[in-house]
Amino acid sequence: MEAMIPKIAARKILRGRAKPRMTFAADHARSPQNGHQTSNRFSRNRQCLHAFRDLGSVKLVVLNLRSACAIIGLDMAKENSFDIVSKTDYAEVTNALNQTEKEISQRFDFKGSKASVELQQKDLMLAAEDETKLRNMNDILQSKLVKRGISLKALDYQKIEPAAGGTVRQLVKVQQGIPTDKAKEVVKFIKDGKYKVQASIQGETVRVSGKDRDTLQELISALKGKDFGIDMQFDNYRSN
Repeated sequence: MEAMIPKIAARKILRGRAKPRMTFAADHARSPQNGHQTSNRFSRNRQCLHAFRDLGSVKLVVLNLRSACAIIGLDMAKENSFDIVSKTDYAEVTNALNQTEKEISQRFDFKGSKASVELQQKDLMLAAEDETKLRNMNDILQSKLVKRGISLKALDYQKIEPAAGGTVRQLVKVQQGIPTDKAKEVVKFIKDGKYKVQASIQGETVRVSGKDRDTLQELISALKGKDFGIDMQFDNYRSN
């Protein structure tokens, strides 16, 4: 059942000063004074609001919220948002590993060495005869990663352990996604800064939304200036 709500009446309903009352578009179709069609102010927006009876009560269903707000004179504020993420490009990691192995094979100080670095699932495993060669190989690896655009903050080095054949090895975890404790730290930083935004943890991502674009840009700059000990990117910027 299609119905229209005049602007003044709608405002009273929203403020709790009046009960919903259906006014049909047909009642506004012709002017009682001259018999001609009146303004299309109601009819052109009649797709926005419908009224129907449910157990004797009248409920309003908003089909087009923006148009409905326009009818009653409300300004629907636009929301902008972005995601704080931590993503590592494993294709670039693989390229860096290949370049590291190539350089190791060509360097005199690694001649005959068993030094190696490989990708095991999503992490890196470094191995060498001793800790000195392990560190030297790691220096080469880091330089190759940086050149491929991989932040060293994405690497979490574990303890060096003894391995078979008198060698040593070291597991390096590659960060993918923001850990929960770091996500909480980011949200706390945003709240303590009293930015007029909303921040929420969504899995391994922090979603930030707000009305003012300048505030969001200011927040991004502040986050870049703060060292959270992890690699972070700002992705999926949305402007409604």
